[in-house]
Amino acid sequence: GSLDTALLTYNEAISLKPSDACAYTCKASTHYLKGNYDDAITEVSQAITLKPNSPYSYIIRGSCYLEKKIYDKAISDYTSAISKLNANNYFTLAAYTKRGMSYYYNKQYEPSIADFTKCIELSTKQKISGSSVYYDWRARCYVETGKYADAAQDFEYYLITEPTDLTATFYQGYSYYKNGESDKAKTVALKLIDLDPSKEISFKGDNLLDIYDLDKRRKIVKGLLDDANQSLKEHKETSSKALGKIKLDDA
Repeated sequence: GSLDTALLTYNEAISLKPSDACAYTCKASTHYLKGNYDDAITEVSQAITLKPNSPYSYIIRGSCYLEKKIYDKAISDYTSAISKLNANNYFTLAAYTKRGMSYYYNKQYEPSIADFTKCIELSTKQKISGSSVYYDWRARCYVETGKYADAAQDFEYYLITEPTDLTATFYQGYSYYKNGESDKAKTVALKLIDLDPSKEISFKGDNLLDIYDLDKRRKIVKGLLDDANQSLKEHKETSSKALGKIKLDDA
């Protein structure tokens, strides 16, 4: 395809000029798009050796490490990129976003909060659409650190633009619930049921707030799975008996 053609082009460029850092970076980017993260790391590392002050190479390598779930190395590369970028550069926002995600997945929630706060600031200045997603990410961090009032506020802002996001809606209600704001938690619970009517089977009336009790939710899901497995087993046994009768009748 076009990506394979691009790789051939960059290989030719490198053979003609082995010191061309840009060609290595472009080749690495192509490998990244193909999902060949190890090859991308090899190529972009060569680009960094040739041109160590290029922030874009660090972003590409950091993105490869993020995909490979090697979060410490991803954080290090994004930090290097940020140090070499102008604050108003679009790639600065990308680097903070990816570093914030890396911190989150690495369970380093405080620096992740700081990065997504920076993303909100930069995206507001640059008037970038879709910036509400940073409130969603920051809210997740607030939940993990027990800052439920802050989490609920950020989810509220995010849900203005993404009102049907079930996960964000649940954690907004969960944040209200954990913060002792039962009325708001109930309102969100009813919205959850409206978005997913199947939840009404288990959570209604006096049990409405149980929707936020994660242990009870797990037990309910396990019970539903057990019931489904039992029904499947009974169906198989019935089908087997019916098939046996047909064979006997045919004999």
